[in-house]
Amino acid sequence: MELNNLYYRIKNEINILSSKINVPTELIPEINVSNEYASQFIEIDINNIVYLVIKERGNEIERLIPKDLNQLLFFVFKNITFTMAKNFEGKSNSPVILLCFCFNMLFQKSFQSSSH
Repeated sequence: MELNNLYYRIKNEINILSSKINVPTELIPEINVSNEYASQFIEIDINNIVYLVIKERGNEIERLIPKDLNQLLFFVFKNITFTMAKNFEGKSNSPVILLCFCFNMLFQKSFQSSSH
């Protein structure tokens, strides 16, 4: 698959799923745009290998190589839903574990309906 097509396919899938659970824009990972503040971003190299990367202050904290688009989306939304739950907990004193469970259940339901 051509780099441009892969870029737009990933971006489109993330946007579709993000809209289903109202993901704040700042939590949606950039593609091929590195950041240094421990926020995930997606890197596509010249061989179309996709990585999910987290860097902070010049240090790479994590680099995952998903086996396919579905696994990439799982990794991306696992991080997004955790952050959303943590932010919600900070504002409302609700238990974060329950919220993570709810977001993950919603994501699985949304993901299953988008992949059929």
